[in-house]
Amino acid sequence: MAPPSEKQIKTLEKLGILPDEIENAGKATKLLERLDKRRAEHPAI
Repeated sequence: MAPPSEKQIKTLEKLGILPDEIENAGKATKLLERLDKRRAEHPAI
């Protein structure tokens, strides 16, 4: 339940996601994992 790390915040911002909406590091990790999976499955998107 810790807040997102600085690295997670910077990555989310780079992807155009407002990190203020992400309450904890676990949620940030899950979101980043899903985005990585989507990017791997659809590299042109």
